[in-house]
Amino acid sequence: MINIDFVKEVGLSIAIFIVFFIFQAKGVASEKFLTFSVILIAVITALISYHRNEWMLFLVGLLLGIIIEVGTRYLGYQQTWRDASFYGIPYWLPLIWGYGFVVITRLGMFIL
Repeated sequence: MINIDFVKEVGLSIAIFIVFFIFQAKGVASEKFLTFSVILIAVITALISYHRNEWMLFLVGLLLGIIIEVGTRYLGYQQTWRDASFYGIPYWLPLIWGYGFVVITRLGMFIL
């Protein structure tokens, strides 16, 4: 039996991640399109289901994503991105970090 709460809270977000990464891996979408897509996905997900202070979690993930990705890029531990407009990383990458923080937290809340 399919748990509707799970689909609403976590399943949809994971499915969106998979589709997003297929587009990114195939190179069929531009960096601007992917960035806009992440923003749109985050807004739609928040409209479907929003928990108190998730925007703070998103912001923490975004900032940590910037620090980690840019830092490891300049230290030489990170790959060179084909479309990298933001200090050697794509614009969408820190946004995915923020969204990932929200999705992982939702998964944890659902499991508990």
